[in-house]
Amino acid sequence: MPITVETYDARQVLTPGAGYLREYDYSLNPYVGCSFGCSYCYAAFFAPFDKQASWGDWVRVKQNAALKLSRIRRSLASKTIYLSSATDPYQPIERPARADAFAAADPG
Repeated sequence: MPITVETYDARQVLTPGAGYLREYDYSLNPYVGCSFGCSYCYAAFFAPFDKQASWGDWVRVKQNAALKLSRIRRSLASKTIYLSSATDPYQPIERPARADAFAAADPG
């Protein structure tokens, strides 16, 4: 079955660290959903209820993540960020969906 890929503008891309991530300042999930669909993955339970049954069949890309991060990057210099607490950061859609966006956001 093909993966459904949607893009959207996220209101925020960083989530303050809490719970088991309390040692981190923030977590960053560049996607909602995951194309791997591992049956043992706890992140499926964080998906919207109507999407839990189809875990692994859809991914939502935060298309404005790089832009939002580039605007606050100086303030993040001393912060710790946990990457992908609820999605896999290296999904098959990574290259077309994200690589150019993150490269463009990092001028240095």
